[in-house]
Amino acid sequence: MKRILSTMTFLGMFLLVAGTAMAQEQNMKRGQTVYTGCGYTYKMKASRDTQCGPDGGTSKWIGDGVDENSLRRGQTLYVGCGYTYASRAARDEQCSQDGGTSMWIPDEGVTTARSATVYVGCGYTYRTKAARDEQCGQDGGTSKWIGDGVDQTKLVRGQTVYTGCGYTYASRAARDEQCGQGGTSKWIPE
Repeated sequence: MKRILSTMTFLGMFLLVAGTAMAQEQNMKRGQTVYTGCGYTYKMKASRDTQCGPDGGTSKWIGDGVDENSLRRGQTLYVGCGYTYASRAARDEQCSQDGGTSMWIPDEGVTTARSATVYVGCGYTYRTKAARDEQCGQDGGTSKWIGDGVDQTKLVRGQTVYTGCGYTYASRAARDEQCGQGGTSKWIPE
């Protein structure tokens, strides 16, 4: 029994240390580049480009004591002197310029925000305009994405998505509830 408890204690300590190291590894470093546009600060360039367009800017991250993993989507950040600060106190202490505020968008993989533009053509819905133009030509149109909890990274190429009322929905239930009826398309992630 003593040996089992000793082994369990060792495993518990190992998991605690490993988990702490993983959390620290995922946290952003001071001075790390973040991406800005449309009143938001994005952790990932791909998220900024998808949700706001590629014409935004960059800033440097100052988290100083704030765990980036604890920030909520849409949480207020403070900008000034070319930096984005997790706390107003840090911004006020380190930068004499009151640059205003921004809202936080965490790493969302390649998911597209609700009502973000997706591109349609040839019976398909494409996540990017470049993919649509390359695979279908430039004559297609656009739609607005309604994912409602469905992660685009979980959708496979050719998976059925649902269309109606100018939107493309990840689920038929959402389309039927929000639009009534419509058609279908096939998803092309890249």
